[in-house]
Amino acid sequence: MGATLLDGVHVEKHGMVAVGALVRQNTRIPYGEVWGGNPAKFLRKLTEEEIAFISQSALNYSNLAQIHAAENAKSFDEIEFEKVLRKKFARRGS
Repeated sequence: MGATLLDGVHVEKHGMVAVGALVRQNTRIPYGEVWGGNPAKFLRKLTEEEIAFISQSALNYSNLAQIHAAENAKSFDEIEFEKVLRKKFARRGS
């Protein structure tokens, strides 16, 4: 989301870089810390709830990526056929 990480930056597990931050070369962002600004600096520690959210959010993005990949693998004919089916069943549900 607009953050810039220069060469050699290492973000440890559950480290977080704020939107629009500029992280200088060879910076290490430790586990569970939030860094932000220009240049980025330590802002605060993540809460346990935020760390749990990061893990759940990553899983949600992974699942969404799989759905997206499956949709993009469909042929034009398959997509058109699904449109017809959706219209047909939408009328039945009314």
